[in-house]
Amino acid sequence: MYLELENNQKICSNYIEIQAKSFALVLFFSEIVKLGMGNLYLNDLVKKIKKLEG
Repeated sequence: MYLELENNQKICSNYIEIQAKSFALVLFFSEIVKLGMGNLYLNDLVKKIKKLEG
């Protein structure tokens, strides 16, 4: 999910599964981060978490 607030803050979220449990990973960004960059940061973080899980 991607959301831009009135004050230009961005919210990106993604559902991930770790050890058979589902989680919502939610990142909040200030107005200086563009929505596309926030999405890239979120996807990179999801990949790193899944890599740690093995």
